Amino acid sequence: MTDPAGARRALTTPRSPLARWGGAVLALLLVALVVILLVFGDSLFGDGNDDEAAGPEPAAPSESASLAPEDDPEPAAVRQVATVATTVLETWARPDTPYEAWWRDLAPLLTPAGRQAYEFTSPAGLPRLGELTLDGVEVHGPGSTATVYVRAAGDGDRRYGVDLSRRGAGSRWLAQRIVFPGTESMFG
Repeated sequence: MTDPAGARRALTTPRSPLARWGGAVLALLLVALVVILLVFGDSLFGDGNDDEAAGPEPAAPSESASLAPEDDPEPAAVRQVATVATTVLETWARPDTPYEAWWRDLAPLLTPAGRQAYEFTSPAGLPRLGELTLDGVEVHGPGSTATVYVRAAGDGDRRYGVDLSRRGAGSRWLAQRIVFPGTESMFG
């Protein structure tokens, strides 16, 4: 009769230090890969908001929104960000809209960070903004971020803003964050 403990010892061979070290290196490489994908995934693979996949450009702002000041050197760029920001605010401030319809309309106008920030917002708790009037446009740096401010007549003429960003000159402007009255833009 054979010794079961002896048989077990014969079947398991000890792992060499090189094999144990290789397993640890492989585990570290996998962790590093996951971290890289989490941090840079949107840049490496896109976030589904590329211009081709993003759908139609936002509609023009309501006629009540003013556009670029006459002395602005780039009125077309100012009009473009003003249009996007106004569309975002008009889409966002709909307290009577059921959540599913509200989110379906708003999500395509937001960056991934913006979608994460507003995904669980209840539209019922949002203000009615009413008539929007342009109150300022700031295009930051090389034209990849901007903040648009509007006055909202339906909310006591309070000043709201939208922080926008885009990947490059030919990319769509998307909303990062809505700037509430009394708060500052994330872009300074």
